[in-house]
Amino acid sequence: MSIILLLIVAPAALLSIPAVVLFVEVVAAFLPKHGEAPAASLRSKRVGVVVPAHDEGLGLLPTLHDLLGQIRSGDHVLVVADNCSDDTAEVAATAGVEVLVRRDMSRVGKGYALAAGVEYFAADPPDFVVFCDADCRLQADLIDRLVAECERSGRPVQACYLMKQSAKSAGNQSLAKFAWTMKNLVRPLGLRNLGGPCQLMGTGMIFSWQTIRNAPLSSGNLVEDLQLGLDLAERGAPPRFLAAGVTTSEFPSSEKGADDQRRRWVQGYLTTVITHLPRLMVRAVSRADLNLLVLALDLAVPPLVLFAILIVGAWVLASAGVVMGLPATTLVPATGDFLLLTLALALAWLRFGATRSQSRAFSAMGAELWARCFIYLEFLHGRRALQWVRTERSPAAPQTAQLKILTGHSDVAEPN
Repeated sequence: MSIILLLIVAPAALLSIPAVVLFVEVVAAFLPKHGEAPAASLRSKRVGVVVPAHDEGLGLLPTLHDLLGQIRSGDHVLVVADNCSDDTAEVAATAGVEVLVRRDMSRVGKGYALAAGVEYFAADPPDFVVFCDADCRLQADLIDRLVAECERSGRPVQACYLMKQSAKSAGNQSLAKFAWTMKNLVRPLGLRNLGGPCQLMGTGMIFSWQTIRNAPLSSGNLVEDLQLGLDLAERGAPPRFLAAGVTTSEFPSSEKGADDQRRRWVQGYLTTVITHLPRLMVRAVSRADLNLLVLALDLAVPPLVLFAILIVGAWVLASAGVVMGLPATTLVPATGDFLLLTLALALAWLRFGATRSQSRAFSAMGAELWARCFIYLEFLHGRRALQWVRTERSPAAPQTAQLKILTGHSDVAEPN
């Protein structure tokens, strides 16, 4: 019976670690904001912006419009047209930015595009390098805010990256929006308020040239941003979160696009956890590196739906043990996990997610849970999403109209 008791209690006890971490992060998000450097009114430091783009010709121009409105003398905006089959390079060139065409089907992945962009800048290095996805929108003063915070802290900085649902988005994605808000706003804000680091999120990231020039970027990792943040933390440069700077993207415009995006992120995240978490924990403890330990503990928090499934499963298992004759205290760890998760989600929902549109999330929760369960089953059976593909989003405005706004020319020909 003692062995059975151990087998039943152990899973709930292990889940207590991420449950406590999540609860602390959410509660800390309610604390007064930890100081952030204001945007510099007169910026003298040079910035190089790398925009990795794979078949993004249709929606690239709004992003470039946001960027070109923020660059100053000496800055550069580079679009890396990576293994494209559309007119991404031509659209970028027409917009007046620098273009690097990369064709190498043996090395497919966003990380390779980022590495190519950094190598391009090596001949005349800027003071800072910003990574910006080709399908996101930027707050008007984001680059100045990123530069000020990176210069003040001496560390990489991650802007707040949020998602919104367009009128043409697939289904009701309120639950997905809340989960995204938890991952990209609530939890990093809590860590920031505690003076801790954050994970990188893929866009709206800035690095000093000294930090990024030798960073391990060239990889086909599905979550290259997460991997890069952990690698930099191991090198003594853990990223900082900038809550006052915001970038946004739209959820995929089709069910297939939403499913592909979800599958890539979940599989990439779980693979990173399995392959890196034990080593990170050992290194953090052996070095007495608090920042690395915080990132490792944050990484240990599973995706919300999977976390809920694991905690409910642990509680059901403990309940079955009590029915078979184990003491009632067997339920304590699993019940504690359940209460911590429930309270954390309730607090986050009330503070960051309780809008009328997001309150409709419960109507779509069944389908969302089923979709996530299917992805986790695929992961366990070894099926992997391997390639960097363009996320399907709502069509942008006609290219000619966007070019007129961006370039200021009215003689752009309309299509026949």
